[in-house]
Amino acid sequence: MLLIEGGNIFKDADKNPLTQRIKREDIPSTVAWLEKVSGLKFPTNTWLGSTGKKATSGDLDLQVDSNTTDKDTLVQMLLAAGVAKTDIKKSGDSVHVKAPIAGDRANGYAQADLMFTDDPAWQSFAMSGSGEGSVLPGMARHIILSSIVAELQPNLKWSYKHGLVHRDTDEPYEGGKSPATLSKVTGIPVGKLNTADDIIDAIKGASNYDQLVSRARETLERSNIQLPESAPLPGTGAWFNSMAESAEYSFIKTLTEDVKGRTPHPEDAIFSGSAAASQQIAGLGAVVSNPNKLTIKWDGFPALIFGRDPADGRLAVMDKYMWSKGVLAKSIDEWKQYDSTKAQGGLRGDLYNKLAQIWPGLDAATEGSGFYWGDLLYAGQLQPQAGSYNFKPNTVEYRIPVNSDLGKMVGNSVGGIVVHQKFDQPGGTSTQWDGKGLKNVPGGVAVLTPSAGIRFELKEPVQAEKKAKAAVQKYGSAVDQLLAQIPASTIQQIKRYYNQYVTGQTTQPLYTWLEGNTSQKQFQALVGDDYSGLLFAQNAQGKPVASPGAEGLTAIFNAILQYKQNLHQQLDAQVQGFEQYVNDQPAGEGFVFPTPQGLVKIVDRAGFSAANFAKP
Repeated sequence: MLLIEGGNIFKDADKNPLTQRIKREDIPSTVAWLEKVSGLKFPTNTWLGSTGKKATSGDLDLQVDSNTTDKDTLVQMLLAAGVAKTDIKKSGDSVHVKAPIAGDRANGYAQADLMFTDDPAWQSFAMSGSGEGSVLPGMARHIILSSIVAELQPNLKWSYKHGLVHRDTDEPYEGGKSPATLSKVTGIPVGKLNTADDIIDAIKGASNYDQLVSRARETLERSNIQLPESAPLPGTGAWFNSMAESAEYSFIKTLTEDVKGRTPHPEDAIFSGSAAASQQIAGLGAVVSNPNKLTIKWDGFPALIFGRDPADGRLAVMDKYMWSKGVLAKSIDEWKQYDSTKAQGGLRGDLYNKLAQIWPGLDAATEGSGFYWGDLLYAGQLQPQAGSYNFKPNTVEYRIPVNSDLGKMVGNSVGGIVVHQKFDQPGGTSTQWDGKGLKNVPGGVAVLTPSAGIRFELKEPVQAEKKAKAAVQKYGSAVDQLLAQIPASTIQQIKRYYNQYVTGQTTQPLYTWLEGNTSQKQFQALVGDDYSGLLFAQNAQGKPVASPGAEGLTAIFNAILQYKQNLHQQLDAQVQGFEQYVNDQPAGEGFVFPTPQGLVKIVDRAGFSAANFAKP
């Protein structure tokens, strides 16, 4: 049950966790036990992540210098000291130990991750964690740094393992594994580089703040993690968000959630109630009935809107912010002028170079009226690599065989863009692009259709659909009653938890996670010191169990998720003509389908979304 299960390394036959969270005051004595059985020393400067910085920790992250010992030697030391073989596991750079809390098995067990490194000073910096009161999760720090480095130094990229490296070759940048070098490249003081919250605090007043965090914002929003806007002036989004945190104005968050234009995950609908969940189930049924309305969700960046100005016929190219303000930019100089004069001004690194490479090609490809909304896939002419054209605009790397029809088009292009929506005129509403008005010409920009010419077919997953409908029928009323008693802002936090759980960002049970992510008042209302809150009930033996509403929330979420995952697996197997990889493993961003309730995305959240938090 998602409410009360963890997801730790050590589990019993029924996959129940054998370890628990550990209190800050119990950490020193537990570390002392680990020192005794391992023969190693773990002073506080070797404690990584949030270990010891928060009231409780999900596990103990401790540093081991691989220059002095190795994993196999450590395992033998633990076994010789009497630690059971089943209480030791190895993975990646770590040895995991099921450690008795405070050295006494009667207290239960905590998971200790002994993490090896050949550069202890760098690991301590790279894996520094946030303390009490932090808003953003630890991995957000690296996603934000990656976004900032890409904007300020397009030839470099950030890796939490390797520091600053050259983007094209992955070779180390001179001094790149140094906080001082990172500070020099980003302009952020070394003391502000340790947590995501500190980094945002250091740059939030910058004139180019929006550009610095643009990549991070898109990545984090996929898991419903919001970055603050640049200036909390009255009337801005940040101002509304701050107002929404108060009890008097909590309704603001509910209102603003529906106008951000994001394509929802079907399973998230249950946080808006059982009626919304039923609509999403019906939407998935519509996907099965009309699979050829599906489009591939290409992972391009940035989004561009382009077309010919009706007044003079000249090509105009904009980003979504310029478009929303009615700006028609007909040259790169006009982009620079816009960027330098807007309230959050600042030039945008290598974006102008990319625009220069594709502008003539877009001009040659655009013959119809109206404006086309697409995502940039690559800029400049691609060179073959091992028989394919490879490009990675964001998280997904695409590989297109040179000799395929698509490869021949890509090979004779100066850029690529996938177009999915069209506006008849500035200020109008968008509709799905019908494939007309744009053409592929030699030496122009390759215009890809969202479906890539694939005619999808789907078999109806009868049992998955029945299970989803049955879950809503059984639990819908209880879930609605539960949600009616919870403020909108807290519902969004619970939704955030489910998103983080699915994407592997947390393995904590919900009731534990809430303690560090909601106010004390809301924690007491939902959990309570004696498990008397809204999320709990008592069974016949008087033991706390999930309340019907909490049990239903998980059941409906999981049932819709499994229904969607079934469709995703069927569709993903039919993608052909190109390959998609995430972290060198076959995977794509997913698919989008238009329903009467709006667009719905069909994404493997445990794969693609999780990869956004693991990429360098």
